[in-house]
Amino acid sequence: MQNTHSKFWIGNFDRRVDVLTGEVGNGKDHVKLASTLRAVSNFVNIVTGQNVPVRYRGSDSYTDGKSITISANVKDNNFDPTVGLALHEGSHVKLTDFSVLNKLQSILMNSDIENTFENRENLKSLLNYVEDRRIDSFIYTNAPGYKPYYKAMYDTYFHSKAIDKGLKSTEYRTEDWDSYMFRLINITNSNRDLDALTGLREVWAALDLGNISRLESTTDAMNVAIDVFKIIAANIVPPTVEEVTEEEEREKEEEEDGNCEGEGGDVIDGNTEEKLDGENKSDEATTPEGDAGSDDGSEAEGEDSKDTTPGEYDLNGREKRMLDNAIEKQGKFTNGDVKKSKMGQADRTKVEAISKSGASSQTVGAGSNSSWGSYNKPTIDCIVVEKLTKEIVASGAYDHVLFPSGDAWASITAEKQQEDIDKGVRLGTMLGRKLQVRNQDNTIKYNRLRSGKMDRRAIASLGFGAEAVFEKVLTTSHNAACLHISIDASGSMNGQRWKNSQVAAVAIAKAASMTSNMEVVISYRSIYVGTGAQPLVLIAYDSRKDSFNKITSLFKWLRPGGTTPAGLCFEAILNNITGMGNRDTDKYFINFSDGQPYFSGKDFEYSGPLADAHVKKQVNKMRSAGVKILSYYIDGAKLGDGERASFDLKYGKQSTAYVPVTDILPLAKSLNKTFIER
Repeated sequence: MQNTHSKFWIGNFDRRVDVLTGEVGNGKDHVKLASTLRAVSNFVNIVTGQNVPVRYRGSDSYTDGKSITISANVKDNNFDPTVGLALHEGSHVKLTDFSVLNKLQSILMNSDIENTFENRENLKSLLNYVEDRRIDSFIYTNAPGYKPYYKAMYDTYFHSKAIDKGLKSTEYRTEDWDSYMFRLINITNSNRDLDALTGLREVWAALDLGNISRLESTTDAMNVAIDVFKIIAANIVPPTVEEVTEEEEREKEEEEDGNCEGEGGDVIDGNTEEKLDGENKSDEATTPEGDAGSDDGSEAEGEDSKDTTPGEYDLNGREKRMLDNAIEKQGKFTNGDVKKSKMGQADRTKVEAISKSGASSQTVGAGSNSSWGSYNKPTIDCIVVEKLTKEIVASGAYDHVLFPSGDAWASITAEKQQEDIDKGVRLGTMLGRKLQVRNQDNTIKYNRLRSGKMDRRAIASLGFGAEAVFEKVLTTSHNAACLHISIDASGSMNGQRWKNSQVAAVAIAKAASMTSNMEVVISYRSIYVGTGAQPLVLIAYDSRKDSFNKITSLFKWLRPGGTTPAGLCFEAILNNITGMGNRDTDKYFINFSDGQPYFSGKDFEYSGPLADAHVKKQVNKMRSAGVKILSYYIDGAKLGDGERASFDLKYGKQSTAYVPVTDILPLAKSLNKTFIER
C-alpha cells in the first residue's frame, strides 16, 4: 500500500477496500467519496482564498475559471496526483486571467504572426504550458507544504520510462511543431537534449524557467509564449511531398501492426502507467522551474545515458505506441482536459447529497471489540450525518434509516407515517400549552415577617408594639434547557415501538417549539452499508438550526433498520451532547430503545459485556458534564429481570423507565412533567 501524503487527513486506508472509491467487487463507499470531495475542496479553498466549487462530474479534470472538476476514479495509488491536479486547477482560478485566451485572435492580429486556426491552436498550447509553469511556481514558492502533491502530479504526467526513452531516441528530431512541443513540454526532464532541434536552446533561454517568478500575470506568460512561437516558427522546415507520403505509409503500417495484436496485446490507456517499464520516480521533486540541470540547459545524465548516445536509440513499435500514449496524456494535461473516470448520475447524486448533509467519520469503540481472529480492529469509524435534507432522502444513500422518496412502496409507507407525525404535533400542541409555564417567572410575596423589606401597609401597627412588619418577595424562573433525544432505529423497533417513539419525539419537539427557553435535538442510531457495515447516527432535527417544518415534511421518510450500535453512536456525538447550551443550561439526554447494544461489521463486533461497559462509560461521561439522563425502554414489560438489571446498570436505575408499547401518552406526559419542574 502506498503511503500517500494525504493519509493524515483522509484517514487510514483499508487494505482490502479501495480507499476512496471504496470498491469491493461492485460496491462504492459514497460517504468516503463525499469526504474526499470535501477535503479536496478545503485544500483548494485554502490555496485560492475563495469558495471554489469542487465536484465529480463528466469525464475530465479541469477548471472553467469558476469551478473545478476532478476524477471520480480516485484510489490510494493516485490520490496525491489528484490532489495536486485539483490544487493546480485551483491556482488557475486564483491566478489565471481567462480573458487573455478570449483575446487570442486580436492578439495575433496585433502581432506579426499570421492569424490562422493552426497558429492560434499552437500559440494556445504554448501559453498553457508557460502559464502552468508560472502558477505552479507561485504555489510552490508561497505554499511549500503542498510540494508533495505537486511532485506526485508531475511524476504522473511528466515522468515515465516511455518519455525518458523518447527523449533519448531518434524520435521527434525533425523540425516540426509536434517535435518542438514534445521537447518543450519535457524540457525539465533530466534526459532532455537541447541539441535535438534547431533553436531549442533559444527556446530554453526564452522560457528562463529558473526565473519564472518574473512573470506576474497571464499577459506576461502570453508575451513569453509569443517569443517562443516565433523561435519555433522560424526553424520549422515544411515537409516535402515525399516525406508526407512516407509518413502516411508509416502510420498505416503501425495501425495495421496494432490491429494484428488482438486481444493478446498489452492494453495501454492514457490514465495508467506502463506495466512493462514500471515507475520512474525521482527522489527529488521536480519543480516548475526545472530540475537540477545546468544553467545553460545542458542535459543531465539519465540512467541509460552511459550506454546510449542521444539520438542514436531507435524505438520499436511497442515503445513508439507507449511514447505516443504518454505524449497524448501530457497534451491533455497541458490543454486542461485530463481524462478521468466518469461518475454515474446515480453515484454523483448520492455523493453530492452526502456532501451537503455534512457527513463525517468519527473513530469510536476503543476497547469494546468483542470479536476474535486475525482481522480484529481496535476501533471503528462511525458515520455522523449532521443534517437531514430532501436531497439525502431522495438519494437513497442511507437506506437503513431513510426510505428513498422516489420509491413507490416507500411513498405509501411514508403516507402512513405522516399520520404518526401529525398525531405527535397534536399531542405536542396540548402539552406545549402546559410547558409555556417555563416562559413565566413565578413571584411569591411573604409578609408579616420579623426581617426583610418594610411592608408599608403594616407601618400603622408599629404604634401598637407589632414587630412582624416586614416582607420578602421570592421570584423563581426556569433555566434554559437543551434536550437531545436519541432514538434506536434498529430493525426490532419496527411497528408500534417505532410509531410511539416518533409520536413522543415529535410531541416533545412541538411542545418545546412553543417555549422561548428550550431547544431540542433528535438523532437516530442505525448503520450505513457502503463496502461494509458501519455504525451511523443521523442528526435529523436541531431546533437551534432547523425550523419545525423539517419534522412535518421529512420525518415521514425515517425508518428502523439494521442493528443497535448504541454506545458507538453516543461516543461519536458526545461533544454535541455535552456541549449543549452554557453553564446555566439544564441539559438532558433522552434515550428511546428496545434492546441491548449490538453491532457487527468491518472486523468489529460490538456485543455482550464489553458493549454494555462501553455504553455505561459514555453515559457516565454525559453525567460528569452535567447532563441528566432519561432512558426509556420501549415495551419494557416483556423484559426479564436480567435484562432490566443490565439496562439499569448502563443508564442508572433512577434514570430508567420501562414503557408499555400500547400507550404513548404516559411517556409524553412524564417527559412534559420533568421539564415543567423548577
